[in-house]
Amino acid sequence: MSGDFTNQQLDFSDLPKFEEVKYHAVSLKLRTKSLLQWVVLLLFFSTGAGIYFFIKGFDEFSILILSVIFIYLLVRLVDIFLKQKQYGFALREKDILFKQGYIYHKTTVIPFNRIQHSAINRSFLDKLFGISTLKIYTAGGSGSDINIPGLLPDLALQLNQTLSKKVSENV
Repeated sequence: MSGDFTNQQLDFSDLPKFEEVKYHAVSLKLRTKSLLQWVVLLLFFSTGAGIYFFIKGFDEFSILILSVIFIYLLVRLVDIFLKQKQYGFALREKDILFKQGYIYHKTTVIPFNRIQHSAINRSFLDKLFGISTLKIYTAGGSGSDINIPGLLPDLALQLNQTLSKKVSENV
């Protein structure tokens, strides 16, 4: 084997900066769906607590359990509002980006030539609220690498078709 092996160091200032990308927000209908799920959870816990207190009455343990449930529901409610603000996606010339997280920020960048396929999912509640989830799969994983929730169905379909076109161009 002959040939000169080179492995030049890259200048970090020349690398593309995904932090400067303009992200598109997901639909606020996702927040409404999450709030409905929260209300159902609240009703479930309230009914269970009501039955328990009717049968057993109030004692120190039951008040502790009720406090833990209240704190959990409050944290879930705050989570719904904070999480919604942080979801964002962007398409670039050679990749798709998805950002999420308010405590730990996570940005996933997937080049089009690494995408195997994409799919649109809609649960019963998604259909009720008129939203979809776009799932993007790459090779080697058992699940999707990106789930972009809260997309309007037309936008999800458009993104799915664009990804399919980009993937076929990169084969």
